Amino acid sequence: PGGVGIVVRTLGNLTIATGEPMGVVVVECPDADWRERALSLLSHKGPEWQYHMARALDGATDALETRFHLGIVEGRPVANVMTVERHGIGIVGHVYTTPERRRQGICKAVMSRQLADFRARGGYVLLLGTGFESTAYWIYHGFGFRSLRGGFMRYATPGNERFEERWFAARSARVVEPRWEHWPLVALFGSIATGEHLRVAAWRVLGIENLEWGYCRFRRDMEEPGGPQGSLLQTEDGAVVGLACRHALQIGPDPHPWPEVWLADLDVHPSFADDGPRLLAALPRLEEGREIALADPASHTASCLEGAGFRRAGRLTDFVRTARGPSDAVLYERGG
Repeated sequence: PGGVGIVVRTLGNLTIATGEPMGVVVVECPDADWRERALSLLSHKGPEWQYHMARALDGATDALETRFHLGIVEGRPVANVMTVERHGIGIVGHVYTTPERRRQGICKAVMSRQLADFRARGGYVLLLGTGFESTAYWIYHGFGFRSLRGGFMRYATPGNERFEERWFAARSARVVEPRWEHWPLVALFGSIATGEHLRVAAWRVLGIENLEWGYCRFRRDMEEPGGPQGSLLQTEDGAVVGLACRHALQIGPDPHPWPEVWLADLDVHPSFADDGPRLLAALPRLEEGREIALADPASHTASCLEGAGFRRAGRLTDFVRTARGPSDAVLYERGG
């Protein structure tokens, strides 16, 4: 479509507001032929996003499904809607139209075909983040996305409006290593209430949060020497129902690791509460230094930390904000 000679899957052809023809195609990673054009179109994106996109186009993101839905005019990509998916759960990101092509109906045209393709492939739920009640927010709202919290939005295909009820139902689960394919699955876990407010301090997860950026950076940094460590709890059919992670503690406007101090986090769905201790125990043994952790008072996470040898080091009064007002946090430490 649009004069491009390389064969990709076409999602449709239409005429935009200028009267020009536009083709909508989907580039399914890996794809060496489209690599440079996709990256060039999205060259303004930050380093975490660039890292993922390059790795995906090169085929180095394990079983994660990355798709670039592109609007093609005169043989050139002018718009994109990217999705990352696994097991029918996805994140929509990098929605972009080049400045000279805006207000021509291109974004809506590409997104309508992306959503139709997602439904046709049997997808269940999509998540995205945008500015609350911004112009983009209302565009997404028109497509059926609804706010979970501010500009963090969710879309469910017909018949899957209550998908999470069965996805997070109690069943057997095992501990696995965090991989790129878990990105949308971790994001869905972050999108539901677990009954605890202070969930993953390293990623600033308080209650329901959008983990699109948090997990992407975490997974990228895992590949660096001295990077964070983690373990996930996953059911046999793919649901991520818990996570544990350990990051070097960083403080300051230009953060550098605090010498020999690590921040540990544990977050488990209530249906899998009994698996919390083994998920925490799956983190690599810390040979030296000290770990600290934060938890809601009298929470399941607090009990798991205590059972794993963390000791109470103090109480932080009114440390986190909740819908019911400020709440305390308990500070734990281990080692040192």
